Amino acid sequence: MSLGSLASPERWLDLASFFLADVRDGLGPYLSIYLLTEHSLSPTSIGLIMSVSGLASLTCQPLAGALVDRSNPRRIIAVACAIVTVSCLSVPFVPYVQWHCLLQALSGAAAGVFAPALAALTL
Repeated sequence: MSLGSLASPERWLDLASFFLADVRDGLGPYLSIYLLTEHSLSPTSIGLIMSVSGLASLTCQPLAGALVDRSNPRRIIAVACAIVTVSCLSVPFVPYVQWHCLLQALSGAAAGVFAPALAALTL
């Protein structure tokens, strides 16, 4: 494998797909344990917080597809990554369930952008 093949656009797309899937789906179990141990939230509240992310992603994905079709997919991915990052980093500073739901809704809506944007990059 040459150095040129490591820097190819296809390789970067593979890496982006791998790490975005980990960010989107891999943080859930850690978030629930964190909310239980550090914020002492009830299992019902944690379930609500965890569900909001999936519902926001499901709701926003068709709209995100239309947005990606009309604009630059690379820019959309960068903005979505920034939103997910800010949302995840602000979790320790939020004391209320409503704010956690809002953060997870933002994170889920931004995560719903990844699949259409990656599809637009490959086509």
